[in-house]
Amino acid sequence: MLEVSFDDLEPSDDHSILEYKGAPFTGLAVENGEAGRRIAETPYVDGQRCGTAREWSATGRLLSEQSFLLNSLHGQARTWFEDGKSKSDATYELGICVVKREWDVEGALTSDYCLTESDPQFKTLRRLRELYGRARS
Repeated sequence: MLEVSFDDLEPSDDHSILEYKGAPFTGLAVENGEAGRRIAETPYVDGQRCGTAREWSATGRLLSEQSFLLNSLHGQARTWFEDGKSKSDATYELGICVVKREWDVEGALTSDYCLTESDPQFKTLRRLRELYGRARS
């Protein structure tokens, strides 16, 4: 898989995708910090985020991991505090948050969300499912 620096990617004229050398980028965009340690990586397909993006702290600890499809959050999205404790854990479908839990630094649950049919976003999700199908992952 082609790996390039985020700095080498440019938005398309309409800002809808990222390009590398004038063409929609397919590969892994990376950012390295001090001493060359990787601090971020995001996979792209045809200029759109697609796959699992990750970010690490300067010490190398994983801080976030998010799944994308069609340039939108789709699947698991998790974050951690520097000490490795869970900060948030969410599930997205075609950019809509369907479940999300958040914790404070002591590990106490501070937020527990679940999309319901009465939520305005549910109607949007239903329409997106019709347009793009549920099988995409």
